[in-house]
Amino acid sequence: MIYIITNFDNTYPGYILEGINNKSEIRIIPKRFTFPTSKYLQITRCLFVGRAVKLPLRILSIWFDPDVLKMIAAINPDDHLVLDGVSNPRICKMIKDIAPRGVVIYNYFSNPISSVYHNNARNIIQAIKDLGIIVYTFDSNDADKYGIKRYKQFLRFPDYVDIGRMEYDFFFCGLPKDREKELSSLKEYLCSKGYKCMFITPKDKSELIPYTKYLDYIRKSRCLIDISQKAQAGLTRRPLEALFFEKKLLTYNPMVKEEDFYNGNNINILVNSSYDTIDEFMKKPLADIPHDIKQRYDVNEWIKLFR
Repeated sequence: MIYIITNFDNTYPGYILEGINNKSEIRIIPKRFTFPTSKYLQITRCLFVGRAVKLPLRILSIWFDPDVLKMIAAINPDDHLVLDGVSNPRICKMIKDIAPRGVVIYNYFSNPISSVYHNNARNIIQAIKDLGIIVYTFDSNDADKYGIKRYKQFLRFPDYVDIGRMEYDFFFCGLPKDREKELSSLKEYLCSKGYKCMFITPKDKSELIPYTKYLDYIRKSRCLIDISQKAQAGLTRRPLEALFFEKKLLTYNPMVKEEDFYNGNNINILVNSSYDTIDEFMKKPLADIPHDIKQRYDVNEWIKLFR
């Protein structure tokens, strides 16, 4: 059995994991480790959780959902546990302490490690590795820099591909982060050329749209826009969304050219923020990518890592 600690109630990971064919082999544990709002609980949690002394469940229940703790403790010793980017090393240690001895634990990061930790990333990753947790990243630079394993980005095949009427030429949705300047410049250019654009850039995660609505925008768009964070080498999921939903992709990430699904008719890599190639690119017919290539990026291939 494979247990996965994730925000399953968030429709994004929920949508992906629902694509696993053999659902009887996985169990979802809610990722409920939010820092408490109470000052007393904040201080006591910092003082005691994830330290050298292993705390019993009845004590840990002061700070954490007791049902989640019981689910972790009830895992069978020969099962595997996957942490969906659990970034706090003290939480990782707590999970390691309460999981039965023998459970193999993995931690998969689908965001650049520099954006997760900002400072002291090397020491934090090493602390997680020292717990015996196997760390994976989607990013080749992070894999080399921190001595961890890499597995390519993954997604779930859509239930259907809508090839009906398109409402937008270009679509982007995501937090601006460190790419606000590029987004603003690109949007201004595309609109000036008469393209119909839908850019959704929430100020924070609380303003993100539901993933079901996000997928509707994808289905209604001809081309998806992908702007990676600084120093990111791995793919975001936008190239895979373009691949699976049969859309064109406009990206700043030159690494996509190394992928086996790359085709110049489908993917335009912007070099030095030059937009000169966009018009010609949009006139090209979409090339068909073989199903067996798409399948390599499906969630069912990702889950094989943990069997």
